[in-house]
Amino acid sequence: MLIKKIRVTFICTVVILVFQSTYAQRVEIPFTPRYTEQELKDLRKRIMNGDTVVYDTYALFVKPFHENLPYALFMANNYHYPAAYYDVYLFTLALYEDYKLAIDSISYSFAFQYLLKGAKLGSPSCNDRIAMIYYLGNRFVQQDTIKAKEFCTKEYNDDDTKEREWISFKRVYQRAFDAREEEY
Repeated sequence: MLIKKIRVTFICTVVILVFQSTYAQRVEIPFTPRYTEQELKDLRKRIMNGDTVVYDTYALFVKPFHENLPYALFMANNYHYPAAYYDVYLFTLALYEDYKLAIDSISYSFAFQYLLKGAKLGSPSCNDRIAMIYYLGNRFVQQDTIKAKEFCTKEYNDDDTKEREWISFKRVYQRAFDAREEEY
């Protein structure tokens, strides 16, 4: 009986270790690449030439969000890169959050206009954020569930799919709506 318990314990331990080692191999540890000043200069030059891959890497990994606002503006205004329109919005809000400042209506309107421009270019991130903003409303944008549904389902052609997406969307944001959490 004791041998059976030891055998079961041993087998369980082996199984746990195998699963643990398998899981540990799949975990990716994010890293922040380190660049020399010359490499950063080269990256910025490539961004100014419209390299969207370099822009995405630079905006996500190289500098803090608020420091990337000029590059997001450049990529949005000069190359009409849809992801950059969302980034202008995100980085503008991050700038205020990093300095623990309340965003003013003019700055928010500026950022929100970039979301709208990005949505016109088909950015799913812009559509999702606008839908959330209209669904919840905030002190700068009045709640409007009709507009929220329009932006939430913009990329779908099938009415059934649109309805399923809208129901799923409402389920996700209903708690925030019930709690009256202000989202920007």
